Amino acid sequence: MEQAEYNKLIETLKEQVAAEDVEAMRMLGDTYYQGISGNDENLSDALPYWQLAANYGDAICACKVGLCLLKGDNETQGFQYILLYQVHLNSIGRPSIAHLHILHLRF
Repeated sequence: MEQAEYNKLIETLKEQVAAEDVEAMRMLGDTYYQGISGNDENLSDALPYWQLAANYGDAICACKVGLCLLKGDNETQGFQYILLYQVHLNSIGRPSIAHLHILHLRF
């Protein structure tokens, strides 16, 4: 992807985020995190968009935020986001593997 295309993608996603599009929030966070188009990976830019999506009920983003916070220095808030993820999975009858990720991060 060329830099101009990347910039247009970011602009479009930000417009969709402003319109409260949860999928766009996740995609923008993922785009920043992956650092596509020669741009550096940027977790600090990705995390706020994942948090926003998680606060709108996006379970995948809740798990991403939780794991990032657990790996960092905010265990309490990290576990709160993991709990949101777990509650969502329980509501649709699916087991969670988040506990395996947590164990990996703690050792």
